[in-house]
Amino acid sequence: MEPVRFDHIVLTRFSFRGKKAFSMYTESKMWELYEDPLLPANLEFRFKLFEVFCLPGILKQTSQSFKWVILKDKDLPEKYLQRLKKLVEGMQNIYLHTFDPVVSLESMAWLKPYLDDEREWLITTNLDDDDVLPLNYIETIQFDIQSSALNDRLPVVKIYATTNVRQWDAISSHKSPFGLICNKLPAPSNIGFSLLVNKGLYDLTVWKLRHVLAESYFEKPVKQLNKNVEYGRKALKLDDPEAGLNQWEKNDLFYDVGQLTDSVLLVNHFKNVQQWRLHKSKDGCDIVSGADSIPGRTVNFELFRKYRNDFSKTQAFFYMLRLLLSRKYMAHKGGGRPQKLKNFIILIRWYFWR
Repeated sequence: MEPVRFDHIVLTRFSFRGKKAFSMYTESKMWELYEDPLLPANLEFRFKLFEVFCLPGILKQTSQSFKWVILKDKDLPEKYLQRLKKLVEGMQNIYLHTFDPVVSLESMAWLKPYLDDEREWLITTNLDDDDVLPLNYIETIQFDIQSSALNDRLPVVKIYATTNVRQWDAISSHKSPFGLICNKLPAPSNIGFSLLVNKGLYDLTVWKLRHVLAESYFEKPVKQLNKNVEYGRKALKLDDPEAGLNQWEKNDLFYDVGQLTDSVLLVNHFKNVQQWRLHKSKDGCDIVSGADSIPGRTVNFELFRKYRNDFSKTQAFFYMLRLLLSRKYMAHKGGGRPQKLKNFIILIRWYFWR
């Protein structure tokens, strides 16, 4: 059998005001609390996250047979647009795409400029602009596709994800200048969440689905469905005779990439939508000392050291304190003064741990 011909597109959202395009899939409504991502202070911090954590791992993937489409806001200030262009200049497989709010990101149409019509398959992979992929992540997905096809075990749709996840509290302190890497409960991660489809049968990207439900879509027998699982099963055509997926088992339709890679690194920082992950009790925490702490992955520690003040615990504390005391936060979280006091105590305790 000849090798499978596919387009592989890595998708990254970069500081764009298109959160409503993902509201159905966003697990937290904390978006409502945050300032415009295009404010200069927010852009400066976002660039530092991108340069330190996300960019190095993509540039050093062991397979470069993919295209990286970075979704940007149409109103990204020229100064920052040029900065972004400079970061990726000379890279033949990286494209900056301006977000159009009237176009559905769930379908393939907006990706047409990056697709080869002669290729029958499409893989789309999600990567947030502040997270870290293992260096062999892309290669592992592509190898499984080819080996599955060689053994006549390639269905017309397949989800790739990893449950091998660790979280990096990227907060610089006296005790841990590069922060801590801790364990995380195993569950399909948003980092590297990927969808393989046959273009002739499907018109969807990975952004149509929810990573936390990746395995639930394929459970047999089908249990009582919640609306999100039902929505995903319909998009995947799991009950459509044309797709012929009834013959396939869950292990054929869902592949845990983390079996063959190091863990993905979920970066926690104080401007994250789910910033309160920083305060949660964690197991198996290790102080990050440098590159030896993250074998099989790469970040720019030189830049981390340069930007250390921006990642300092003091910066994080005062930012989160202002958010905690805001009326908007309490209106969102509820609980009144007792809840606010509880969260304040948690924040203080976290700050004074060194």
